[in-house]
Amino acid sequence: MLVLGLTLWFGMGSEQSWLTSGGWARIWRLTGLVVMGMTVYFAVLWTLGFRLKDFSRRGA
Repeated sequence: MLVLGLTLWFGMGSEQSWLTSGGWARIWRLTGLVVMGMTVYFAVLWTLGFRLKDFSRRGA
């Protein structure tokens, strides 16, 4: 969680740049942050040894 938090915190930039940018620029920046967050999240899971098969449910 620390890696994800730091990535998003550094990736967001300054608050002033969010307040002064236009609507479409904010949308693209937010989209980039979401994609970056997803990438880091799954990269950390992979690094820790989780694989996609670990998330499949098996019947009892």
